[in-house]
Amino acid sequence: CNQTCVNLVGSYRCQCRSGYRLNADGKGCQDINECLANNGGCSQLCDNTVGSFRCMCRKGYLLDSTEFCRDIDECSRSDDLCQPTQICRNTPSNYYCICRPGLVFMNGRCQLRKIVEQMLMENIDLSTITGLPGFTCGSCPVGFSGNGVNCIGYKCLYILVDINECQVSNGNCGSICVNTIGSYRCTCPSGYYLAMDGRTCQDINECNSTNDCQQICINTMGGYNCSCNTNFALNPDMRTCNDINECLINNGGCSQNCNNTNGGYFCSCRQGYQLDTGKKNCIGSRCESDLNVCSINPEACFPGVTCIDQPASAGRPGYTCGSCPSGMSGNGTYCADINECQGSRHNCSHICVNNIGSYRCTCPKGYYLDVDGKTCKDINECNSANKCQQICNNFPGGYNCTCNANYVLNSDNKTCNDIDECSVNNGGCSYNCLNIAGSYRCLCRPGYKIDANQRTCVGKHKILND
Repeated sequence: CNQTCVNLVGSYRCQCRSGYRLNADGKGCQDINECLANNGGCSQLCDNTVGSFRCMCRKGYLLDSTEFCRDIDECSRSDDLCQPTQICRNTPSNYYCICRPGLVFMNGRCQLRKIVEQMLMENIDLSTITGLPGFTCGSCPVGFSGNGVNCIGYKCLYILVDINECQVSNGNCGSICVNTIGSYRCTCPSGYYLAMDGRTCQDINECNSTNDCQQICINTMGGYNCSCNTNFALNPDMRTCNDINECLINNGGCSQNCNNTNGGYFCSCRQGYQLDTGKKNCIGSRCESDLNVCSINPEACFPGVTCIDQPASAGRPGYTCGSCPSGMSGNGTYCADINECQGSRHNCSHICVNNIGSYRCTCPKGYYLDVDGKTCKDINECNSANKCQQICNNFPGGYNCTCNANYVLNSDNKTCNDIDECSVNNGGCSYNCLNIAGSYRCLCRPGYKIDANQRTCVGKHKILND
């Protein structure tokens, strides 16, 4: 048989594992291509593998827990897709950028729309103009003041001041709030995706999509960890598995020969002996006087298990073994490790790592193990060394940086740059605008002083508007 042999009374038959079908010769097994029938039930791509298959998605989609391909919202995953003056709009498998309200796309970028018409009038003394004898002046035009000879005009000034919505209740974001010019958006740390409400972060089940685990994938909040099948051990890379050579420990419980196999082992006997019904001990063809097996064979039982001598009889080896050590199961002759992490035997709050005869609890990045050795608690990175230049905001499993008022967060998400208020409408100043760290102020030319509104320059008889 190519795979599994099933014994029958007076005969036998061959059968195949799941994912294979028996060939016409009744012995060989052939892989079943599940993708040929209804695309394997996959919503997009079906990838046939030896003995099984898996569903995959096209670019721009992510496989969810129901094996369905859902569109990836690129706008919620990256801060750098569009310019700061633009809004990112998600589309199926892609995205596009548009200008923010109040801005228009001109000369390759989004610019302020001219929303206020400026009305200016030069102060002209009509008495200095020749060729106009006997003139009289009426009232100044609407929006101007004076005696009709000298009319002083005003211009309407407007200032766009960004509101940092993230400073109030974190913008109602469940995790990370990122302030932008004229708006804000919610994002999520690694291992999470933004829900349809645009605010809540939900865990990404990496085990339902491509992961690096060779055998078993265990999803955790914000990440995942790998485990191995019975009789395999996890390698230091925490991804691949190696077969456990059971023959290295007490000869696998075999009285003579131990033969290791991939994922198991079996006992065999030297010539002239045969295995007993327990498949561990070898029995000779002739009976000898009763011996104290425990005395002459100190390795008759698994290390740490008590060997109890008893009279030999047909089919009995002349001794029995006590119970296996804690954390292991078996008949005492052979004891196998119990993988506490595969059931409910452990009390780890996050990650369980199996050891021979025991287990230990570990935590994902951003958490530390409490003194009880089981509970993971959040590391407050803001109380220790972090890379935030100004404001550090802690959240479960990580942290993010924000900036003080009048500063904007750089693309490295750590450092802050001062906002140059003077670059927008001269900061509302009627003459000169001076940008300073975290603010700005208006300056006047000689002979003028700043008005109480801290924007307009006032002279002795007029207001400077140009």
